[in-house]
Amino acid sequence: MTTATEPTAMMVEAMREELVATRRLLHRNPELGFHETETAALVAARLRAIDGIEDIHERVGGTGVTAMIRGARPGPVLLCRTDIDALPIHEATGASYASTRDGVMHACGHDGHTSILLAVARVLAARRAEFAGTAFLVFQPAEEILTGAQAMLDDGVMDLAGGPVAATLGLHLSNWLPLGVVGVRVGPSFAAVDRFTATITGRGGHGASPHQAIDPIVTAAEAVLALQRIISREINPLDRAVLSVCRIDGGSAFNIIPPSVDLEGTVRTFNPDVRAAIATKMERVLAGVSLTGEARHELTIETGPPAVVNSLAMCDLVRQAAVPVVGAANVIECNEETLSTGSRHIHQARPPSRIDMSARTPHPCTSRQPTVLIHRRPIEHVSFGGGQHRQSPNNRTQESCAACPNACGPGRCLRLFSIISTMWHIG
Repeated sequence: MTTATEPTAMMVEAMREELVATRRLLHRNPELGFHETETAALVAARLRAIDGIEDIHERVGGTGVTAMIRGARPGPVLLCRTDIDALPIHEATGASYASTRDGVMHACGHDGHTSILLAVARVLAARRAEFAGTAFLVFQPAEEILTGAQAMLDDGVMDLAGGPVAATLGLHLSNWLPLGVVGVRVGPSFAAVDRFTATITGRGGHGASPHQAIDPIVTAAEAVLALQRIISREINPLDRAVLSVCRIDGGSAFNIIPPSVDLEGTVRTFNPDVRAAIATKMERVLAGVSLTGEARHELTIETGPPAVVNSLAMCDLVRQAAVPVVGAANVIECNEETLSTGSRHIHQARPPSRIDMSARTPHPCTSRQPTVLIHRRPIEHVSFGGGQHRQSPNNRTQESCAACPNACGPGRCLRLFSIISTMWHIG
């Protein structure tokens, strides 16, 4: 190991039990976006108990928390970000640490994210005499509803950083890779996400007399098929894009033609030009199909977070930090994802980088793996990490390195996150 990694590895090993205990405490007490009052209070209290943590701010962007760790010498600002909210999901794991709040669950791993960044704060605070610059800690609310990062930005979170942010580190638990493998990708990583709603309006009538009505169900069905041709026939196959109609709502009885039908879905892209082109083409397609059926249409597209495009320099740093943790053979190039994250609203001017670090284990208690997101940005284009969620079929949660003696995913993730942070500052 290098000089930067040895003390970090020892500190992480010593915090293993505390890391799992904190994660379980958070898992038992999940809170939805912008309602994370108890979680935020716990985070602030834990930060105040760490020697070397300064400028703790609460209620940033509603329920966010920030803090600062200053190194011994002047230098750049590194933003370390995590998310703290849960999902509106009923937990059916039967785990001893299962959610105590019906209908709310940490099914996306944000309990792990929060406990890991709290532990990283201890590592960085303990080593602050060794590095130059500042570590700016951001605990972001409401990632799942895609608005928490923007709320923090609107509330002036960057003014609390103590200077221009040179890079950010984010972390996410995921389940893509085998245990012990770190995936790094230069270039496109997470897709931009847009949400669309469309209403097809016709004229209601009796199902036995369709000629006296203008049937919006038939027009909506034709619209669903026509929209798919945008991706298959109008977008360059080398430009990955997804257009999915995920909800169709219309009608009230088996024999009544309704006056209107609602469609709702999502578009995922990596190229901003493709993103804009799809929006234009959707309007054209819906207008044409509606005209053919003598119906009317209304299309609304809600623009979400932009795509993450990872930088070569930061990916190289991630690889350099990952090799001592998992070995060179286990650091691989990972694939881009059409999943998205709710924390990249101003994430376009310079490319960041992301790595995926597995915590998957064959033990049945585990269903997720940690992901580390590394983002390099100037101050006006700082990203706040990433978010993606995938509920396992059996509704289990991640619990590596506590329930399974041979699984150390969160421990490895904490260790890697801490090593990257210290290497970035110490060099």
